[in-house]
Amino acid sequence: MFDWIKKTFGLRSMPPPAAKRLFAAANTGRLTASWGTTPTTINQDLQRGLRQLRARSRDLARNNDYARNFVRLCVRNIVGPEGFGLQVQAARPDGKIDTVDSKTIADAFWLWAKRGQCDVTGQHSLLTLQRLIIETLVKDGECLIRRVKGKGDFGYQLQMLDVGLLDETLNTEAASGNRIVMGVELDEWDKPVAYHIKQANRLAGERLRVLADEIWHLFLPLEIGQQRGVPWMTTGMIRMNMLGGYEEAAVTAARVGAAKMGFFTQDETSSGGAALGEYEDAAQAVITDAEPGTFETLPVGMKFESFNPDYPHALYGEFTKACLRGMAAGMGVSYNGLTGDLENVNYSSIRAGLLDERDEWMALQSWLIDVFLAPMYSEWLPLAILSGQLALPMSKLAKFDAARWQGRRWQWVDPKKDMEASILAIENGLSTWSDVLTSLGIDPEEFKQRFQRDINEFGPLIKQMKAFSGGVQDAVGGGDTLKSMADTYGVLVRAGAVTPQTGDEEFMRSATGLPAASAEVKTAWQDVGGVRRPVTLAVETPPPPPEKTES
Repeated sequence: MFDWIKKTFGLRSMPPPAAKRLFAAANTGRLTASWGTTPTTINQDLQRGLRQLRARSRDLARNNDYARNFVRLCVRNIVGPEGFGLQVQAARPDGKIDTVDSKTIADAFWLWAKRGQCDVTGQHSLLTLQRLIIETLVKDGECLIRRVKGKGDFGYQLQMLDVGLLDETLNTEAASGNRIVMGVELDEWDKPVAYHIKQANRLAGERLRVLADEIWHLFLPLEIGQQRGVPWMTTGMIRMNMLGGYEEAAVTAARVGAAKMGFFTQDETSSGGAALGEYEDAAQAVITDAEPGTFETLPVGMKFESFNPDYPHALYGEFTKACLRGMAAGMGVSYNGLTGDLENVNYSSIRAGLLDERDEWMALQSWLIDVFLAPMYSEWLPLAILSGQLALPMSKLAKFDAARWQGRRWQWVDPKKDMEASILAIENGLSTWSDVLTSLGIDPEEFKQRFQRDINEFGPLIKQMKAFSGGVQDAVGGGDTLKSMADTYGVLVRAGAVTPQTGDEEFMRSATGLPAASAEVKTAWQDVGGVRRPVTLAVETPPPPPEKTES
């Protein structure tokens, strides 16, 4: 019946309401038509764009001031001026550190780390290799290091390779059935088993298959299954390049505006056109050179219309800062650190920014230790023993293969406040001296040895200096400084209220670190039965003269 009514009167059913998406970002419309909606893996994106990313990142690092400073920031804060410190912690059965064996290993390692030992080219030390690794990671997003065993005095050296030699266009199946993804050969579990590296001095297309046991392929993975690294400046590269072009155009416009520039116009009815030949170029355009502080006579019938570009614009600085803040956020650094702009910075803001940024640097330090420094030490140790350069038994390798790497640390923003906070934490049992020393990048064991050595060598001198400046506290427990005590004692002696004793002299000399009293001094104290005569400020009344007697 209802169907007959619909047919008779032409009624139509209303379509069901369209399902409304739960996420606004998933809607497709006029404003989001160019926004991709097809998920892709990071390896697919890298296959199409890795070479271009690497080329542009290298160009920015060479030619853009902010990119170059970002590279320097990473090298300076991850590696630091002295590189990572090695703390060998070879322990005895009782758990205590074997300082003799630990020092022997550390001395041998730093001998290997010198220039000419650790690098196959003989041009780099371990410190310069660390800096080069970070520089390469920032620009290329990845780094290739080949471990060469049996070479050098210690039987172990490193070779850095250009990541461009790892062919990202090689995506195929190996003869063994393994997959090759962007030059990296993977087994069924996606574990790298070999790297196909182009030969720089061979015919085009010739590659060398190097086993993964000989290669460290360092990169920060962003997604699961990622096989190649992404340059660290990727998210800010477009903005950085555009800002560089904008700054160039703004500077050019400002220079043009500062010069005397404009156009010559001619009245069509003017009859002075015949006299313009000497002012024309090959295209018959009237030209003249602009010089500061000069005035010129225009040809007959010519008028000058100035051209004055409005630059530098009043909003140029704020716009540039906004762009740089976006770039800094993408790179994981502070705006102040990237640009060196400390305008409107106060203690609280700079401290908050630095602490957050330093957490990022320490995370990157820990990552580099895990993927490079720690495995490098474990590989170097047995080869150094076998080479004879490290005179230790191989049977105790497990004991010797215990080391801690320490990355650089930074000075406090407000040293006095932060030091007081550290001391307060130690006094309340919330921290230890070792924790504080480690936070400063200082090896506690090494500090203890240096401190004890300095006390033995400089202790007496320091004690004397502090005593004379009133800095040494009374060891008896009175709480007054020796200076205050000596002042009070002197006043009482001069007033005749105190008779000095031999023990007083001996105590003061001992407390101030002075040499013991000489024999002459001790004799001087024995004027009257071992007690020195009192010294008084009172003027003694001379005795009356003897009475004269008549003879």
